[in-house]
Amino acid sequence: MGEFKLVVRRGVFTYSFKASSVSEAFGILEDIGGGFFQLVDSGGRVRSVGHVFFYKPSWSSCSAECLTVVMDQMFKGLGGLLVERLTCIKARVYEVNEDAWGRLEGGEVSAVRASSDEDIIRLLEKIAGEGRIVVLFTGDKKLATAVKEKGSLVEAHYIPPGKHEDGKDIVEEMAMRIMARAGVYCGESQNK
Repeated sequence: MGEFKLVVRRGVFTYSFKASSVSEAFGILEDIGGGFFQLVDSGGRVRSVGHVFFYKPSWSSCSAECLTVVMDQMFKGLGGLLVERLTCIKARVYEVNEDAWGRLEGGEVSAVRASSDEDIIRLLEKIAGEGRIVVLFTGDKKLATAVKEKGSLVEAHYIPPGKHEDGKDIVEEMAMRIMARAGVYCGESQNK
């Protein structure tokens, strides 16, 4: 198919990329958030010109409905407590459960089937692809590191197994991390 040159202008900056296909070029364009672009084939012909910008939510622009919290199997059963604690932040909460069949919707907390780290990463990427900010809480340091290395909209938080004596303390730590990151405070815990 040949090689393509993608030139993107964003403000006063101009970026140049090489791509082996049109879809790869547009993937690059999406990854950098878009801009004014020109796509040139290996023969020097301009194949496409235009401008496109991709919206990627940030904590400062996030309305209450754009946050999703995913809790790995270690925190199974704590989703309801987290929803109760985050009174000022409306968030979707998913609990990873390798015994669940597909996605089980149940009130404000849903169980999602995932039997491996790859399944969890695919789930996180799918949710982030919906334009949501995703926060993962995991007791698996390897999973947290793998998610952080992806550099996506997913924030991975590692909470070591055995760090807290009971679920309420774990939920309080999760809530405090979310509130600190969101720049809001939901008052004192009702769970204490």
